[in-house]
Amino acid sequence: MSSVLAKLSVAATLLFVSMSQPASANPLPTLALEKRGCYGGFPFNHLHGGYHHDLTSEVLSDITSTCLAAAGRTISSSSPFWRCTNWQETNSWKETCFSDCEDGCAALPKDYGAALCGLGCDPNCDTGPTYGYNRIDWAIETRDGGADKVIDFETCVNAFKTELGGCQSGSEQYHDGFWFRIDPAQGGC
Repeated sequence: MSSVLAKLSVAATLLFVSMSQPASANPLPTLALEKRGCYGGFPFNHLHGGYHHDLTSEVLSDITSTCLAAAGRTISSSSPFWRCTNWQETNSWKETCFSDCEDGCAALPKDYGAALCGLGCDPNCDTGPTYGYNRIDWAIETRDGGADKVIDFETCVNAFKTELGGCQSGSEQYHDGFWFRIDPAQGGC
């Protein structure tokens, strides 16, 4: 029983350590981006910390405020629109420690003492603190010699909604002659 709990504890610690590595303070790269399409990193649903939180409506609200800030601006290669929005962590990465322990025990074959393992799960386990802020990095650019263009609210919202709907960890690509990027990440702006 204690070896199962030890394994669960080690797995949780490794996950926490990998998720709590400091992020760059520079929200956007200074070099041209080569990658197109979906990212495979930090997902939108982890912006408030913890697991399994559907934040679509909150991200849509952030898209609206970002596009209100961008609308009417002339976007050029020398004057892109870059923005970073902070998301306060309100959930702990260990908030489900009790149910995770029970689930881990339930997954064990009965002949390995799954029932006894569950007795070792503490309903008052330490869920840990929250760790500050996460962020979304935003970009609207013209690239590859594209002409200066004024971004309108509708184009902005539609492009970011498309990216949000297709990629759980952010993405970047062209829409209507603009390069759009939406990228959730660990750490504040």
